[in-house]
Amino acid sequence: MNYRFHINRGATKDLNEISAWYEEQETGLSEQFEKALRDCFAKILLDPLWPRFHTNREVRRWRMLNWPYSIFYRMRGDQVRIVAIIHTSRDPKYLNYRLR
Repeated sequence: MNYRFHINRGATKDLNEISAWYEEQETGLSEQFEKALRDCFAKILLDPLWPRFHTNREVRRWRMLNWPYSIFYRMRGDQVRIVAIIHTSRDPKYLNYRLR
């Protein structure tokens, strides 16, 4: 099956904030992060049916390699909907709030 991709507003905001932070740390670091994120998106599209995240039965999680972030998404038919990109050390209460 061919899957389509959608990034919601919250995940777009996450991406913009993360990229800005990395760029403040070191010039070009945000580009490296964004490339790694695009690679993860491509892998998710190839095989999106990962196990569901334990706190929310509809949400699935993809952990980024070499970066302290997880990508959270939902499947809606043939569409992969990215709902959040969250640092792995965030408070679980925040995570539950974002994934409602």
